[in-house]
Amino acid sequence: MALKLTIQPPLFEEIATTADGRDITEPWMGPLLQPRDPLLRARGLNWGIYDAVLTDDQVKSCFQQRRLAVVSKDWVVEPGDDSPAAAKAAEELEQQLGRLDLDRITDRMLHGVFWGHGIGECIWKVDQNRVHLADVRVRKARRFRFDPERRLRLLTMAEQLGEVMPERKFWTFETGADNDDEPYGLGLAHWLYWPVYFKKGGVKAWLTFMDKFASPTVVGKHNPGAAPEERDRLLAAAKAAMSDSAVVIPEGMVLELMETARSMAGNFELLPEYMDKAISKVVLSQTMTTDDGSSKAQGEVHMDVAEWVVKSDADLVCGSFTAGPARWWTDWNYGPEVAAPRLRRLVEPEEDLGARAEKDQKIKALGFEPDEAYVKETYGPHWKKAKPVVAPRIGGRPGQPSGDDPVPEFAAAPPDAADILTERLRPAADQVVQGWVEKARAILDHAGSLEEARDELLRLAPDLEPAAFAGLMEEVLRVSAGAGVLEAERGA
Repeated sequence: MALKLTIQPPLFEEIATTADGRDITEPWMGPLLQPRDPLLRARGLNWGIYDAVLTDDQVKSCFQQRRLAVVSKDWVVEPGDDSPAAAKAAEELEQQLGRLDLDRITDRMLHGVFWGHGIGECIWKVDQNRVHLADVRVRKARRFRFDPERRLRLLTMAEQLGEVMPERKFWTFETGADNDDEPYGLGLAHWLYWPVYFKKGGVKAWLTFMDKFASPTVVGKHNPGAAPEERDRLLAAAKAAMSDSAVVIPEGMVLELMETARSMAGNFELLPEYMDKAISKVVLSQTMTTDDGSSKAQGEVHMDVAEWVVKSDADLVCGSFTAGPARWWTDWNYGPEVAAPRLRRLVEPEEDLGARAEKDQKIKALGFEPDEAYVKETYGPHWKKAKPVVAPRIGGRPGQPSGDDPVPEFAAAPPDAADILTERLRPAADQVVQGWVEKARAILDHAGSLEEARDELLRLAPDLEPAAFAGLMEEVLRVSAGAGVLEAERGA
C-alpha cells in the first residue's frame, strides 16, 4: 500500500504582527505605535533629551565626519535592468536629480541615523503630462508617529493621534533596530546618551575642582570665645585676602593659606578622554581617525572599518530612495512593469592600477594577453592599439626582412657604406660567378667518374676569364674609395 503525503499549502497572511495588540512584550500604549527605546520611555517619550547629545563637541565632529564621508562621494543613477525602457528612465531621473541639491538632501536624511529613522517629504510637480521630483524636504522625525497598520501620521495641535499622511508622499527609512517590529529604529542617540551625560558630569566636577583648588584657600583662625562681630570681621578679612593685595586683621587673629596636594588633580581629565573615545567607537566604529597617538598601520586598519560604515550609510539612503521615490516616479511615468532606476553613491575605494598592471604582466607571462575592450575598461578610454614599427625595404637577401615584415621592438638602422657597396656590386659579381658555375656544371654533367671530373675542373682554372674578374675587382676598389669619402663626410 502506497503512502500518501499531503503538502501543506503556504499561508499568505501575517501572523506575528504587532497591529492586533497580541504582542506580550509590548504593553498597550494607545492607538499609535510608540518607540521601544527604554531611555525615551523612561522620560515620557521626550525626544528632546537627545537634542543635548548633539551639542557635544566630539559627537558633532564624529557624526559630521561620518555624514560628509558619504556626501563627498559622487552619485550615479543606474538602470534597474537591461531593458531600453529602464535605461531611458534612469537617464531622465538622473537629469531631474541633477537639478536638485542632492548632497544637501542626503546630508539631512543621514540625520535619521542619529534618531533611528528619517522622513523626507517629496515635492511632486507635473510638467507636460509627466511627474517631476521638484525637491525633497527633510522633516523632524519626532513630528510623526506610525499606527498599527504602519501608516505615517503627522501629530498636530488639532489631532493628537495624528493625521494620516497620503501614500507615495513621504520617503522614510529606519535603522539600528534588531527586529521588524520597531518602525522607529534605534539610532546612535540611544548609545551616545550616557557617554555624553557622564562626560558633562565629569567636566562639571573638574571645573568645580579647578575653581576651588586652583588657588589656595584662605583659613582664618580666632581665639576661643570670640564674639560674633569678631568672627565676621575675620571672615571679611579672609575674603579680602583672596582679592586684595593687602588686608588688616585684629591682633590675635591668624590667616593661613591651605593648598591641596598636587596628586589629587591628576585623574579628572581621564574621564572626558575616555568618554570621547567611547563616542568615536559608537559613531565611527573606531577611534584612530579622530584621536592622536595611533600608528599609520593601525589607522589604515581602522579606516577600512570606517569605509564599511560609510558604505552602509550610503546603501541605506540610496536603497530606501530606490524603493520609495524612484519606484513611485517610475510607476507614474513609465509604468509598474519597468524596473525602477537605482541611485548609488560611489563609495568603493579606487583600484590600485599599479597592482593591476603588475597582475596583468604575470598573466601575460602565462601566454595570455588582454583585448582592447579590457584595456579601455580598466585603464580608461583614451587608449588604442599601437602600430608596429616597419623596417624599410633594403633588398631580397636571405634573412633580410622585407618592407612588409614588422620589426617588433627596434626600427632598422639606415644603411651604411658597406650596405651600399654590396648592393652596388651584386649585379656584376653575379655575372662573373654565374659564368664559372655554368662551366663547372657542364663538366660535372659529362664526366664519367669523380677522378675525370676533378681533372677537368683543374684544367678549367686557367680559363675562368681572369679579365672579367679583374674588371670586377677594379670596380670594387673604385666604389670602396667613394664609400670612404662618404663615411668621412658623415663623420664630419
